[in-house]
Amino acid sequence: MRKTLLWALLSLVLVPFASFLIASTVPCPPHRPPHRPPHRPPFQLRSVWSNEQAVQDYRDYLDGVATPTGLPDQPGVVITAPWPASSEEYGLLLSSLIQSDDVVVPFSSSDPLVLPPTINNSTSYPIFVALPPASLPAFFASLQPLRLSQPPSPHLLDLVFFSTPSVLLESFLRPNNLSSEDQTLVSLRCGLKSRLNSLDFVTDETKMGIDATGSRKIAGRTLASGRWKCAVKTRIERAVSTAINTPDASVVDALFYRDVRRGMFEAATLSATLGLVGGVHEVSSSSGPLKYSDVATGYEEECCEMIEEIARCLRGRFAVTMLSGNADRVLSVAERGELSSVRTASGSTGENDWITETFGREAPLHNEYTNYLVEQQLLEQQ
Repeated sequence: MRKTLLWALLSLVLVPFASFLIASTVPCPPHRPPHRPPHRPPFQLRSVWSNEQAVQDYRDYLDGVATPTGLPDQPGVVITAPWPASSEEYGLLLSSLIQSDDVVVPFSSSDPLVLPPTINNSTSYPIFVALPPASLPAFFASLQPLRLSQPPSPHLLDLVFFSTPSVLLESFLRPNNLSSEDQTLVSLRCGLKSRLNSLDFVTDETKMGIDATGSRKIAGRTLASGRWKCAVKTRIERAVSTAINTPDASVVDALFYRDVRRGMFEAATLSATLGLVGGVHEVSSSSGPLKYSDVATGYEEECCEMIEEIARCLRGRFAVTMLSGNADRVLSVAERGELSSVRTASGSTGENDWITETFGREAPLHNEYTNYLVEQQLLEQQ
C-alpha cells in the first residue's frame, strides 16, 4: 500500500517534468509573418469622432449654428522664402497668390518678424505663410513674442498655413496653440503629375465613382478651412484659372476644419507610405525606378497595412479617426501619380520624419521599412 502511494506521488511529479523536457527539445515552428489582407480593406462603419465635443461641433456645423463664415479677400501680408527644386510646384503656386497691394515680407530666421499694424485701414488682414517645410521650425520660433505678449497678438488668428505632403503641419500648430477652428488651414493636394512649370497639377482631382447617395466621390482636392478660407479659395482659383486659361476654375473646397485636418493627414500618409514601399522594392527590382502608380497597383497589400498602421497611430496620438475608405482614397490618388518614388544616397527620410518623431515605436512596420532603406544607403537619417 505504501509502495503504491509512493509511485502515485512520483508519477504526479515526474510525468509533467518529463513532458517539459521533451517539449523544450522540440524545435519551434518558424515564425509566420502577419496575415496581410488580400485586397484593400472594404468600407467599414467605424466611429468617426473622438469625443462628445467633436460630435456637437459637427452637428452645429451641419445645422449652421455658430459656424464661422469665411471673410472675403483683401490686401494682406505674404511671408516668403525660396522653395527647393523638389517642391517647386508648391512654391510656384504660393508665389502666384501675391497681389499688387499685398505687403511681401521675406522671412529670415535671424531677423524678428515684424507685421504692419494696419493694411488699408484694417487691423485684421490675411497673413499668408508661404514658406517651405524647412523654414517652418524657425518661423514658429519667431512667433513666440506674439504668443507671449499680454494679451496675445490678434494677428495670430490671421495666419494662413499651407500644408504640403512632406510635412505634418499639426506637429507645429498644436504646441503653439494655433489649431482652433478659426485658424486658416489649407491642405494642398499632392502634386503627383510632375508638371513644375504650370499650376494645372492643382486640377488633377481623382474621381472614384458614385457613392450610395448618388454623389460623386472625389479624392485629392485642395481643402481650406478657417477665418480666411474664402480669401484662399479666391486667390488659388484665380491663379489656376489664369495659368490654365480656364475661367472660373473650381479647385478648392471650403470645408469644416476637422475634414480639412483629415485631408491633411491623408496627403501626408500618401507621401510617406508610397515612398517607403516603393524604395524598398526598388532595391530588388531590375525594371528601373518605380512610380507612385506602380507601387499603388503592384504592392497594394503592403501599402494598405502601413496606411492602417498610421491611421491607428493618429487615433491614439492625435485623437483623429480617419473616415471609412481612407486606404482606398490614398491609393486611388497614388494610382494616377507619375513621380518616381526612388530614393538616392543623397536623399533623406524627409517626409517620413513626422511619423518617426511623432509615433516612434507605435509604427513598427514603417520603422522597419525606414531602417532598411537607411542600411541600404538609399535614405540618409536626419
